[in-house]
Amino acid sequence: MKIFYELLVKISGEERSVFFGIPEKEEELNRMFMLRREVYKKNGYISSDSDKDEYDKNGKSVYFVAEVGEKTVGTVRLIRDEPLPTQRDFDFQEPEEIKVIPSNKRGELGRLVSVQYKENIYFPRHLVLLFLLTSVAKYSKENGVIGGYSFVTTKLYDKIKKLNIPFKVVDNFKQIYPKEGVLYPYFNQKDNKILPIYYKADRIQVFLDKILGNRRIFEDMGNCKFKLKNSLYNKFLKLLKII
Repeated sequence: MKIFYELLVKISGEERSVFFGIPEKEEELNRMFMLRREVYKKNGYISSDSDKDEYDKNGKSVYFVAEVGEKTVGTVRLIRDEPLPTQRDFDFQEPEEIKVIPSNKRGELGRLVSVQYKENIYFPRHLVLLFLLTSVAKYSKENGVIGGYSFVTTKLYDKIKKLNIPFKVVDNFKQIYPKEGVLYPYFNQKDNKILPIYYKADRIQVFLDKILGNRRIFEDMGNCKFKLKNSLYNKFLKLLKII
């Protein structure tokens, strides 16, 4: 893995490192795809045996993962294509903030997954999500991605709002995802509507920098290495299920 960040956390009383970055080895990619498939099958998001689509098969995605040892606990991908999936799967008027961004400087976030390290053991899944996004923000800054789209379930968007991550829902959209698509079951859940959202990379970066700079939550150990503090403040955030 090309490591971007390291987060030290206590798991079952033992301090462990969660590494975030871009998978480079075949086994890392295989673990990532296996995790995606397991999560999407478990939630009934796909009807086939794989969630891979044209953006995986045609090399149009950059992948980011979170790993503890050799266990993958999170992943997200950044799609680079014209048009982006959200523009194909929904009918809507582009927000002015995105309309001014050249198409070759846009990206789309997708396949965002964060899971428990072990059952019935505390693990900061929301922080895994934030560090994955921080890795994407770092890559975006280095590669000229200014903003773009994503689509998420209503339940996930509620978590995003709870964490105050600056994504916005697209106004007045109509879903047009095809029946033959890999994610057709995902797009047609009765109690979990899919929402197209958009973001500006610099706004996400400012938000994430503020979180990482919060000395009540983290100890900055230098070289993109952070430690989750064992503090009363963090215990309070755990009770609120924020971290």
